Amino acid sequence: MSRCLVIGNGAIGTTIASRLRILDFSCRFVGRRGPLYITNRFEGWGQVTYLKVHSLSEEDLSRIRIAFVTVRAYDLGGALARYLPYLPKNIPIIPFCHGSVDHIISSAARKFPDFIWRSGLCSFDSIRVSEDIFKLRSEKGFALWGPSHHGAESGISPAEQDILNADQQVFFRWDSSATTAIRRKWAFDTVIHSLSASSGFEQNGLLLSDMKKLRETFAEVYRLGIELWGNWNESEDKLFEDLICRISAVAAEESSMVRDIRMNRRTENHYLAGRSLGRHHYKILNALAVEIHRKSESAISRNRRK
Repeated sequence: MSRCLVIGNGAIGTTIASRLRILDFSCRFVGRRGPLYITNRFEGWGQVTYLKVHSLSEEDLSRIRIAFVTVRAYDLGGALARYLPYLPKNIPIIPFCHGSVDHIISSAARKFPDFIWRSGLCSFDSIRVSEDIFKLRSEKGFALWGPSHHGAESGISPAEQDILNADQQVFFRWDSSATTAIRRKWAFDTVIHSLSASSGFEQNGLLLSDMKKLRETFAEVYRLGIELWGNWNESEDKLFEDLICRISAVAAEESSMVRDIRMNRRTENHYLAGRSLGRHHYKILNALAVEIHRKSESAISRNRRK
């Protein structure tokens, strides 16, 4: 079995590392900023998995055949810079991040061109129960990845094929159109999290109470997506319909950005609505990004004074 590395000991990293362990892969599990001496407990797929967060030596890293990078968007550049110099060349690097991080990956790919760069997307419902305990709430989700436009094109590597074969694409999935799916998710997340966080909504479904504002915000997101990546494969009307379906599906849930602000944590605002900053023709998104930044900084400042 291929030796795997999972960077990032939050909910996404713990879920991916646990699935790899269940499939009998050798999996090394590390914190995003370096050594941590803790053990995460994960409940999912009818099993309880314990994952020790390792302090790795260069020898450990030299044996890795595939790396999953599961950190917050604002930690991605630092995590790649910390670990990539010690990894073997020509192995897949699969980032799973929230928001638009293409500019970060492009920079890393220029500095480290001898890796197989992938685009990853997570769509599963794992929660942090306590500091080091995590739980999978539904088995319907997946971790998907595929070709990236960063670096040279490459087919599925032996390490990737091993994982896909072992899992039978139940949880781990390959998608040759992964970048399209990631772009759609960015658009939906930007609307849902930015509007919910700026308004302080406890449930995402409250967004449906003001369809005019929802439509105007999405129109700017659609235009920003074109400016960032080129034309969409779908019309604005079709994507807006899909956005409404997505909001309805998560109507009873709290936005993760609302939760971050409530818990005095840094948000990923810069990688969602914040991608509009410096582009003054996005008045709605600019205003949302500034308001969320104000709320986040105020919450963090209050926490520091405690």
